[in-house]
Amino acid sequence: QQVLYMNALCWFYQGKFKETKAAFDTYEKEYPRGQFLPDVRYRQAIVKFGSNPPETTETLRLCNEWLKEFAVLKTDEVINQLPEVHTLIGDTYIRLADQLTEAIRLADLDIRNSDSTNGKNTAAANKAKLEKQKNDITSKAVDAYVTAARSGRTNPSALEFVLRELGKMLPGRGEHQRMRDLYKEIYDWNHNDPKAMTYLFDVIKSTERMGDKVEFSQRTEQITKNYSAKLAVARKAVTDLERNTSTTEAITAAKEAVTKLSAQLAAELDVIEKERQLSITKAKSDALKILSNSVTESINDRRQEGVHVQHLLGDG
Repeated sequence: QQVLYMNALCWFYQGKFKETKAAFDTYEKEYPRGQFLPDVRYRQAIVKFGSNPPETTETLRLCNEWLKEFAVLKTDEVINQLPEVHTLIGDTYIRLADQLTEAIRLADLDIRNSDSTNGKNTAAANKAKLEKQKNDITSKAVDAYVTAARSGRTNPSALEFVLRELGKMLPGRGEHQRMRDLYKEIYDWNHNDPKAMTYLFDVIKSTERMGDKVEFSQRTEQITKNYSAKLAVARKAVTDLERNTSTTEAITAAKEAVTKLSAQLAAELDVIEKERQLSITKAKSDALKILSNSVTESINDRRQEGVHVQHLLGDG
């Protein structure tokens, strides 16, 4: 059994996926309950992922079957491989999302090149649909990476990889709280871990960023959009009055309406900015509190170690 398994692994590490699949298929046929079956099934999924073109549907199917069949096992090998399977699921969704990038670019070209309003609207709707699809698929990748991280306590290399990927993805999606919660969970595994301070730094950084919430930019964008439409109408009214040689009073009134709208826009944006600054200030305060508590905990731990050492010396 082990010879057959190791032979397949040799093909796998040489990147000869056709031979790898054949060898693993033979193993599964001869040892349907073999001790290396979880690893064989996982590597079969990698073979599908590494095919040209990638067999993404099959990769996801094999990974989900692996989770259903083997995740309940509590052997060291399975526990160690669990984050790798979730990582492969995340990688597969990222590849699917990337495949939509070119389609989105072409849809954008259609918008620019279309000669009719109808054509532009159709292309814009198509682009919006593709962007939503890409965002939904990317969300699935993020979910898989987060699950991989949470199950990666015994697999440092898998943990490091997904944290690096999430460190690029979550801030860009404005998911600072999710990043903070994840790093806090990992930091709490072991405060004495050599990388604990790195995790703590990311907790603090994410906590600070939580203050600048996405909702502020969304509200700013919506209000600006609403007032832009109103201002466009008001400015057109001024232009029309000037062209029609209307009375000075009517033109002045129209210009005052533009000024009033501009002032209202500035006032509403100012309210949002003040709320934003308060939120950022609170987040920074929360971050400092986390740092302070960590320092206090570290000092207390060292004092406890000192008391323990003194107790041992006294007993001696």
